[in-house]
Amino acid sequence: MKNLLLYCLLAIVCTFGTAQNNAVVVYDNTNFTGEYRSLNNHWNPGGLDAFDNRIGSIVIPNGAWIIVFDEPGFRGHYLVIEKNWTATGDNSPWDNNISSILVFYDVNSGLPIPQQNFNNNNYNYNNYNNTANNYNNNNQYNYNQTQPQYNNSGIYYSMDAAIKNPENVIVLDVRGQNLSTWPSFFNNMKNLRELYISDNNFSSWPSFFSDLKQLRILEAQNNNLTSFPSFFGDLKNLEVLNLSNNPISSFPSGFSDLKSLRILDMSNTNVSSFPSFFSDLKNLESINIANTNISSFPSFFDELKQLRWINISGTKINSLPYSVKSMNMVIVGRPD
Repeated sequence: MKNLLLYCLLAIVCTFGTAQNNAVVVYDNTNFTGEYRSLNNHWNPGGLDAFDNRIGSIVIPNGAWIIVFDEPGFRGHYLVIEKNWTATGDNSPWDNNISSILVFYDVNSGLPIPQQNFNNNNYNYNNYNNTANNYNNNNQYNYNQTQPQYNNSGIYYSMDAAIKNPENVIVLDVRGQNLSTWPSFFNNMKNLRELYISDNNFSSWPSFFSDLKQLRILEAQNNNLTSFPSFFGDLKNLEVLNLSNNPISSFPSGFSDLKSLRILDMSNTNVSSFPSFFSDLKNLESINIANTNISSFPSFFDELKQLRWINISGTKINSLPYSVKSMNMVIVGRPD
């Protein structure tokens, strides 16, 4: 009887140890010490948990990765984390500023996969599986906040497939395919809403690009783009624009008409100043100008009332005017 009780106790201990090893563990200090909480599934306390906005470091088990948010309900700014993490250095704005967490497990890890369905929050979480490696542990702004759900019939991953049904294409993802020329069928893609052309060799924009009236997201980082035609301003519905890692020397004047623009990434380009029309972009929420030649903020910058996140790491900005310090936003790489 004693042996049976001993075996039962041993089984309970082993089971608990396995669960702990499989769980994401959050700590309230930045050095993996202090109080902790084990998470085996998505975490959205809504202010009802003592750990809400108290997380300083996180242990990630092998085969798992998470997305942390600074607002409840998996909203606001987010950060993709794939290994043990602390809210220090460039990540210090996240110290005691995490309010919800999505927990994911790789299919081949042998760990349990969360089953909750969060589609009713209007987030397309399936896209995170494809883009997590692009974000790594860098601070990023959540530009999927209002992204709609698409069925697979509207998503294409090659030009050859898209050319057969151009009017059915809603999302075209041709990243990293060594492309340099635009096929003529693009002017028939009247319903295109998301275009991902990063990591190619494009150096110019075709004239028919202005026909893409429904375009909302354009990711074109890591190409050879140097200039932009005036018709770029015809993309009235564009919300997300990523032009990072292109040899661009100035913000195109056509941007002044992009009234719907929320997210702009011009990092690792040659831009050196903010143009005056920036004050017209009233819906801007996030700007990334890291590793550019920009050295100061314009006087109108505090007119961007919706701005919540900016990355100025690696710029020539060495001080912040009072008007910028007073803005309600996260400043990554701030000099003081």
